[in-house]
Amino acid sequence: MASIPGSHYEIFAPGQTVNFGLTYDANSFAPPVPGEFNLEVIINATGTGNYPTPPGYQGVLIESVPGKTIPPTVTMLHGDYGLIDAGGNDRIFLGDGSESVQGASGDTLAGGTGLNQFLDAHLGNQSVTGGSGGTETIFGGTGDTIRGGSGGNETIGGRPGDTIIGGSGGNESIDGSQGGQSIVGGTGGNETIWGGPGDTIHGGSGGNETLAGVSGETITGGAANTFFDATAGNDSILAGGGNSTMFGGAHDTVQGVSGGSASIGFAGGNETFWDDGATAGRHDSISTFSQAGGDRVSLNSLTDTPAGVAGTAVTDGSGNTTVTLHDGSTITFIGISTINNTFFTTH
Repeated sequence: MASIPGSHYEIFAPGQTVNFGLTYDANSFAPPVPGEFNLEVIINATGTGNYPTPPGYQGVLIESVPGKTIPPTVTMLHGDYGLIDAGGNDRIFLGDGSESVQGASGDTLAGGTGLNQFLDAHLGNQSVTGGSGGTETIFGGTGDTIRGGSGGNETIGGRPGDTIIGGSGGNESIDGSQGGQSIVGGTGGNETIWGGPGDTIHGGSGGNETLAGVSGETITGGAANTFFDATAGNDSILAGGGNSTMFGGAHDTVQGVSGGSASIGFAGGNETFWDDGATAGRHDSISTFSQAGGDRVSLNSLTDTPAGVAGTAVTDGSGNTTVTLHDGSTITFIGISTINNTFFTTH
């Protein structure tokens, strides 16, 4: 590891000694040192730009004029290497290499187009935006704001106090298991979000989504087809616009919204499924429902009554009972052949 002369940036290239070629003129550079990682450091007024890699060099970095540009700005333009910011309140842009950066408090970090990139914001209070490259990993710290990128595969790890907004790339995993985070799913392909105590999670609008929570979370589905794992209990779940599959736990509250259908598994007792009456023609199903254990379906009191809905019950040859709401929507109780008005409450 070596420090860029006159700066607070440390550079490392695994297994190689780093040699710096500092220049204010991108067309004039020192001869490279054979066998070392030669990094051309171009100093200009903005810390940005686009220059080719000189012959014999392995990378290019652009740095704004030290002490004169606010905020200090660095672009890791070309090459496979890493940078550690020993200062703070900087702007750091990754380029087209397989690069890694460790930011400091107050930094703004932006991913690039490289094949593999790592953005480490674990020191907290940073703004991070993912790039458009291949595989990207972002580590958050307390108080970070993280926005996912548009690349192929992305993993985001949050910390308490973070705000995380998913990206638009192919596959994304967001780990909010440390709790105390606000997480909004992305718009890309398949997405998995792991929650923690006190998280607030809003699903995204991508292809298929898995939202897994722990006790005490609020989880809202998005427009994607979504699987909710709320088996830890004491969760509030609001289904979204896609088809939803939910596994509940004790004392969960589950509400269907605008999706085509919801499949709900009651696993812990004393759970409530809300029918909001917002969308006609829905067909929801509930399995492992225990009326004796305190499970209930809560009806919209403006449109349906427990006795009225129970009176529509029809049991099929497999022992499943379906009730019909005022708008033609149906709820099927899997494995229950007889129901009455005590299966319902109102809101």
